[in-house]
Amino acid sequence: MTRGWILIGCLTLLASACVPSTSPGPTAPRPAEPVSASFSPAPSRGIDTSPAARPAGRPAVLLVEDDGSGMRLWARPVDPTTLVDVPGYAPISFGHHYVARASPDGRTVAVIQWPSGSSNSGGTLHLIDTGSWLDRLIDVKVSSGTLDIIGTYTGAIYFDDAGQSVYWTQPTAAETPTSGVVPQKLVRFDLATAQAAELARFADGYYVRDLRVVGSRVAAWLVPATGVLIDGRPREVPQVVVVDAVTGSIAATIRLPDLRAGYVPDPTAPFDPSRNVEPGLAWDTPRARLYIADAESDRIYSLDLRSGAVRSAEPKPRRSLLNVLWSLFGQPAEAKLMNSTRQYAALSPDGSRLYVTGQRSDFVKGQDGKLHEVVTPIQLRVIDTADMAEIGRLDAASTALWVSPDGSRILYGTERVDSKAEDWAVRSDFKLQVLDAASQHDIASLSLSGPAWLLAFDATTRIAYVEAQPYGDITSGHATIMAVALGAGDVTVRRTLGRHFADIIVLRPKP
Repeated sequence: MTRGWILIGCLTLLASACVPSTSPGPTAPRPAEPVSASFSPAPSRGIDTSPAARPAGRPAVLLVEDDGSGMRLWARPVDPTTLVDVPGYAPISFGHHYVARASPDGRTVAVIQWPSGSSNSGGTLHLIDTGSWLDRLIDVKVSSGTLDIIGTYTGAIYFDDAGQSVYWTQPTAAETPTSGVVPQKLVRFDLATAQAAELARFADGYYVRDLRVVGSRVAAWLVPATGVLIDGRPREVPQVVVVDAVTGSIAATIRLPDLRAGYVPDPTAPFDPSRNVEPGLAWDTPRARLYIADAESDRIYSLDLRSGAVRSAEPKPRRSLLNVLWSLFGQPAEAKLMNSTRQYAALSPDGSRLYVTGQRSDFVKGQDGKLHEVVTPIQLRVIDTADMAEIGRLDAASTALWVSPDGSRILYGTERVDSKAEDWAVRSDFKLQVLDAASQHDIASLSLSGPAWLLAFDATTRIAYVEAQPYGDITSGHATIMAVALGAGDVTVRRTLGRHFADIIVLRPKP
C-alpha cells in the first residue's frame, strides 16, 4: 500500500531544491538533474547486497527513502518487525517522486516515477518482481504509438483483483492549454501483453482526484477545476464516472448537483473569494459502494457503483425507547456539527460502520485589521450504514483517519491549534490516537514530532507503520517510521531516516 496522496513526497523533495530566493535580483540557472536509472548505485552502509546473502522467501515490506542526495529516492526490503535492512538486496531507484502499488499477491510492484522535481516530464512505468528483485522498465505505448506517461502527472495507480491489469488516470496532453484544464483519461496496462490502452476520456473541466477498481469496472471521483457559476448555480458539479473495463465504455455518470468540491466561490472570505472544499470519501469496493461525507453539512451520500443510484441522508442519533420517553418531557441538547472545509471518512472492512470527522479553517480579520486563521474542529461521528443512523459521537476531532484491516482499531491524528494575531495558526502537541472500535475508547495516545501520517497496515502482523516528521522542518528534518502494534497500541520499533522522506509498501497478500 502506498500513501493516499504521494504528492507529499514530491513536495517535500521539491522543497529542498526549490526554496524561493529572498533577494529580488536574478538567480543562478538551475543545474541539470541526473536522469533516473533503472537501478541505483549500491549503498555504502555496510550491507551485503549480493543475492547469496538473501534470506529464504520473498520480502514482506519495502522501505522507500532518500538515497542520500536529497534529490532521488530508492527502495529496498526491510524486516517487518525490526525495520532493519534485509541483506542481499541492492536498492532500486524510485526517481525523484512516484506513485506505486503492490499487486494483491505482493509479487509485483508497479511504479510510475519521475526523474526531476522541476517538472512532471519524463515519467516512466516500472514493474518490480519482488522475488527476483528485478526492475523492469516498461516502454508504455498507446494506440497512437506515442509514449503514454511522458510529460504528465499521475495521481494514483491500482491493480485489479486478479493482479493482471494496472489502471491509472492522467492528463491527455503534456502541455497545459490556455484554459488551464487538461482533459483526463483512464489508462489500463495489461501485464501479460505489456501493452497499455486508453479506456476512456473524462469530461473537460474536471480533475480526477481518486479512483478504485470495482470488479470489472473502474470508478473515478471527478472534481470541477473551477467554481464558475451560471445564474447562481455551479456550471460543473462533482461526479463519479464508472467505466466498463472490458468494453471501455462509460457505464454510469453519477452527478452530485447538491455537493460542492474543489475551489468554490466564497464571498465571505476576506482575501480570496474562493474556498477549497474537500468531501470525505470512503470506498466499499467489495460491495461496489462509495460513501461521500459532505464537507459543509452533516449529509452523507451513498452511491451504488453498479446501478448508479444515489441516496443521501443526514444521520441522526439512534433513539432508544428511553430517548423517546425522555423527549416527551424535555429535549436533551445535542452537539451541532459545524461546517467544515475538509472531511475525512473511513469505512470498516465489513462495510457496516462509517467514520467521519474533519476541520474547517477560516481567515478572519481582527480588530486591528490583520488576518488570522481560526480552525474549527469537527467531532468524530460513527454511522451505521444499514440505516444511516449515528451511533456514536466522540470529542476526537481529527487531522487524519484510518481503520485497521480487521476493523478493530481506529487511528486518528490530533493537534493543538493556537491562533496568532496574524497569519496561519500555530500547530503543536501532535498525537496519534489508537481507538478501540468496539468500545469507542482510546487505548493509546502517542506523541509525535509532527502531524500523524499512516504509511501502511500489515494485516498479518497487525502493525501500523506511521511516519512522523518534525513540524515545519520538512527539508532539513529527519523522518521517523514507527511500527505501532494494533493490539496494545504501543510503538514496538522506530527507525529514523537520514533525510525527510519515508514510505512503506507492504507486500504480503491480503488475508
